[in-house]
Amino acid sequence: GDVALRNAIQRGWVEGPRISACTRALAPQGGQFGQLQQPVQGLIDQEYVTVTGVDEARRAVRQAVYDGADCIKVIVDNGHNILSVEELKVIVEEAHRVKRPVAAHTTKDDSIRAAVEAGVDSIEHGYALPDDVLAPMVRKRIFLVPTEGPLEICEEFPSDAG
Repeated sequence: GDVALRNAIQRGWVEGPRISACTRALAPQGGQFGQLQQPVQGLIDQEYVTVTGVDEARRAVRQAVYDGADCIKVIVDNGHNILSVEELKVIVEEAHRVKRPVAAHTTKDDSIRAAVEAGVDSIEHGYALPDDVLAPMVRKRIFLVPTEGPLEICEEFPSDAG
């Protein structure tokens, strides 16, 4: 995975860029995909740690750090489910306690607001960034990592495609 590649590069075994490894992303039920059928749960578990409460949120951060994460990536919403502000605050608190930044994958107003309120370190994507979060983002020094290309592609989809 990303930790093994990072370590191989650091040890000079292979050439490559500097990698900030995140291990599996923390996510609401369903990972980043929302409503996949049960038979694919094994695939979801390879990429995501499901968080359904503050205790699981804390444990997931600790596991990511144990697994070698340099940063914690959290999927705040997946189109159907959203992590609570309380879960996000615990994720941020635990990650910051061990000096790890938190990158929040967010695409909707409610999830962006929750991530900003929780004090994440960066908003990833933020397609529809609401104006009311800009001042708090500046005050809390939260970076925006925008994604432009995929949005243009999505605008070409028929409106009933989801």
